[in-house]
Amino acid sequence: MVQLLIVFGIMLATVFFLLVILTANYLLNPKYKLGFRRRVFSTTFVIVIALVFVVAGWFGIVGIGPAVQGAKDKVRQLGLLFQRGGSPAYDVVVLGGEPEGIAAAVAAARAGADTLLIVQRPQLGGIITYSWLNMLDMNYGKDKQLLTRGIFSEFYEAVGDTSFDIDEAQAVFDRMTRDEGKKLKVVFERIFSEPIIGWDRGTLVGIKVKNGDKVEKYFGKRLVDATQDADLAAAAGVRYTVGAEDIGWDRTMAATLIFKLAGVDWDVASRALNTDASAMTGSRGNSAWGFEKEIKGYLPSSNKFRLRGLNMGRQRDGTVMINALQIFGVNGLNDGSRNEAKIKAEKELERIIPYLRDNVPGFAEARLVAAAPELYVRETRHVIGEYRLDINDVMENRDFTDGIAIASYPVDIQAMSPDDWGNVVGNPVQYAIPIRCLVVKEVNNLLVAGRSASYTSLAAGSARVIPVGMVTGQAAGVTAAYAAKEGLIVATAAANALHVKRIRQRLVQQGAYLEPFEIKNPQRKHWAYDSVRGLRPMGLVMVGYENELSLEDTFTEAQFVRILFQALTIAIPEYTPKLEEIKALAGDELLAGPKMLELLTVVHRLPEYYREYDSKDLYRLMKDVGMLSYEFQRHYDPQKPLTRGQIYTLILDTIRYYKEGNG
Repeated sequence: MVQLLIVFGIMLATVFFLLVILTANYLLNPKYKLGFRRRVFSTTFVIVIALVFVVAGWFGIVGIGPAVQGAKDKVRQLGLLFQRGGSPAYDVVVLGGEPEGIAAAVAAARAGADTLLIVQRPQLGGIITYSWLNMLDMNYGKDKQLLTRGIFSEFYEAVGDTSFDIDEAQAVFDRMTRDEGKKLKVVFERIFSEPIIGWDRGTLVGIKVKNGDKVEKYFGKRLVDATQDADLAAAAGVRYTVGAEDIGWDRTMAATLIFKLAGVDWDVASRALNTDASAMTGSRGNSAWGFEKEIKGYLPSSNKFRLRGLNMGRQRDGTVMINALQIFGVNGLNDGSRNEAKIKAEKELERIIPYLRDNVPGFAEARLVAAAPELYVRETRHVIGEYRLDINDVMENRDFTDGIAIASYPVDIQAMSPDDWGNVVGNPVQYAIPIRCLVVKEVNNLLVAGRSASYTSLAAGSARVIPVGMVTGQAAGVTAAYAAKEGLIVATAAANALHVKRIRQRLVQQGAYLEPFEIKNPQRKHWAYDSVRGLRPMGLVMVGYENELSLEDTFTEAQFVRILFQALTIAIPEYTPKLEEIKALAGDELLAGPKMLELLTVVHRLPEYYREYDSKDLYRLMKDVGMLSYEFQRHYDPQKPLTRGQIYTLILDTIRYYKEGNG
């Protein structure tokens, strides 16, 4: 309909314009009166036919959708001219001085776009320079090659190690932005205020910021949100979840206060870590990690804190950054919550430092130099974009034809509460991130890069790290520059195979690694693998660094009850089984058929007299009413303990039964 209106409007406007010219010609030149009607008709007919062919050719060449979208974009640009008045306008505007924002801005400038980087703090670097996160979680591929290349690899080579000096990192960021010259302007200490939405209410056209007492407006053809928490996207109305809300958990990963020590004997500490019995500890270059056994004896002042094994990064002046103090219950989206947690954590350091001196090799002379200016917040928002990367994509090593980044970091879900020690969901070989994860749905022309991009909370356990964030930032910058130059809405570019191909080519020209790959997973051949895929997005399949599903292992009755209850709580929040009654029936014996059937009578709220049924009759009843799938029946043996694969299938059967309205 829109296409027809555009064609009809162009035709009417042309005919009207032609008639005005001919009428004026007639009035001013009497000698043209003869044959006037004939000339009007014939000329109009020729022009209309020509217009029809021109418009048809236009739609035929570029496609109806892109052509209409291009026309819309031109209209939006006209509206923007009136809306912005005398305010500055750029091809690409990036909000956020984080590593991801720096990568986005540098990439956009290198792609030829006039770019503005808006930094809310006085210096570049964000989480690195203000939270003192000075260790890089590297991503290597199946052939041990670095996956996160391009602008990130430039940064990595410049700082020289996986642990680096904070001041040196900031200097590298300054140099990277400065090297882009007039193509990249950076403004500091501009506090984000609100988005500027175009006259059509569907397009983001700029950002309002506070500069002291003044309010400034910056307009851009395309925009990138590279803030830690997707602040611009959220304010513009983009949908998101917070923390692990997407799997029914009202919590986020612990925050951390990183602190700096002087007086650490690096050689002694490194020797202890490299000669102990654990394969999970060690020291290399300016990095060291471990001392979990030594730390276990620390008793915090409150259950809001936990001291875990030390992650250490040595600075040029010999001081050591320590990433170890977990802080629970912090609302990373609330300034008051963050500030209160930081104050209390600084007080906790007064207890921690003496403990380290007395218990950790190399720390006998350690003394506190300072705590980081800001907390390291691992998780807040996860936006919902055109595509949401999920944990099955990650663990199945999935490639995408529209991939703009490749990653491989283990799915590291840090502790979320004092009762939780965190989990490694799995260890992918490598997986791709599609461009659609950066593109939001609710407003036009906005991309989101970094840990708050469109990933589920579990997938973000891998994709949240700085190297991956910087390659997605680079992709966002290149995409924004390309869309601005071509006059395309970002979503249009991301949905078109030809445009995606061109964007990927430009990324490769900037050093990105985007080689296609296929990694076979032999575990997919197991009959219960579909059940694994069903439960993994709920956070119920944790396979650690070895990725061993162990589908033929057996379960105890208590283990079965625990995972079943977790699954029901997540998948069917309104369902409240009699947990205490179920627990009372479950022991430490291996789960066998008769006990499984007895437990299911309680789970399904069957009358108590069903428990008196013979197990064969009870099994037949559950089978007949649809509680047990054919796949489960095919592999069920009442004489043997149930395996993990059977239990996963049974849990999904139970969820399915209730979702079909049988509860």
